[in-house]
Amino acid sequence: MAKEQKTMDTVGNIPTTVSVNKQYTDNRDEVSRSVGIGSLDAAQALLYQGINHRGIGNPVPRNTDNVGITFFTRPRLNLSYDNLAMDRTLSTLLVDNEKSIQQIVRAYLDPDRQAGIGVSSRAGDEVIKSAFVDPKNPFITLFTNTITSLSGWPDVVVDTYSSKEGLFKEAWSMVDGNTKLYGLFDLTANFQNPAGDPISLLLNVWTRYASMVYLDEVYPYSDSIVENEIDYQTRIYRLVLDPSRRYVQKIAACGAAFPTVNPLGAAFNYDANRHFTGENDEVSVTFRCIGAEYNDPITIKEFNDVVVMFNPDMKLSNLNKKGSNMVQIPPEFILPMNNYGYPRIDPLTFELQWWLDKNTYNSLIPSWLKGKK
Repeated sequence: MAKEQKTMDTVGNIPTTVSVNKQYTDNRDEVSRSVGIGSLDAAQALLYQGINHRGIGNPVPRNTDNVGITFFTRPRLNLSYDNLAMDRTLSTLLVDNEKSIQQIVRAYLDPDRQAGIGVSSRAGDEVIKSAFVDPKNPFITLFTNTITSLSGWPDVVVDTYSSKEGLFKEAWSMVDGNTKLYGLFDLTANFQNPAGDPISLLLNVWTRYASMVYLDEVYPYSDSIVENEIDYQTRIYRLVLDPSRRYVQKIAACGAAFPTVNPLGAAFNYDANRHFTGENDEVSVTFRCIGAEYNDPITIKEFNDVVVMFNPDMKLSNLNKKGSNMVQIPPEFILPMNNYGYPRIDPLTFELQWWLDKNTYNSLIPSWLKGKK
């Protein structure tokens, strides 16, 4: 708390209280204005308000966005017993071990069957059980947690028309097109491959299934066939955050995407001078993308909607109702609760919120923080 001193106001001799800190700020601003920098407290306002006609420099710090988070939605492959049994490679996923990488991959790629939707009565065709994949999470968390780079987003370019030059080289030009991105482009994603090589297995199953669907060797879910839906597509969301990683500064998403490369061949390269191969410690994947949205408010709604699809408790009406099962993780608890929670973007403040069910929330609060609840 700053020390305070009494002064006399010059109008009416009314005694007022002036903070020493305020006097310091006033003196500091007087000095900064005298050298042409302007008031430091009003630097942001002055940047937009008036011209810096002395060219002395701008005290406003440069933009420092945090690289943010990349999300990949889970596709909807039909990894039923019948489909997996049709192929020797895919049949390796038929492992009855909830802690196996095979079950992790199968659960990521077939969220319906993990949730018990579309399970047939055929022996062996049961609900996918994985100890490590949350059925209420719509994203491939393995990708989000291991991605090291993602490049290839197209710039927004305005097409133009320019007239022919006249006798004196006179010409004119105008905008002749739109800025919406409906075309095709490729994104290159690099992932740090963890022990056990789960990313290569996931990509191998993903690309093999897509190829077999094209060849009519396996079949999507019946409603995907009726609705002419491409079930092996994902959607990539890019959230650029502020330095505190609390607010969304920019958001982008492709319309739909699917992997076109499984870099499995490099894993079989041989070098007798090395005891351990480093060819597969990082995996580079190309995704063919269809269209893109940049900073479109509807992308925030679509992001929240996909979370609700997998976890109805995350619907706004459920979050706001009395006795809700969900609790928003406060900023002071965000570190001890890292790797837990479901994301939601507030469409008004752009705050990236993280919500958790009450039981898990209470179990994760450290004993030394329980008094702050």
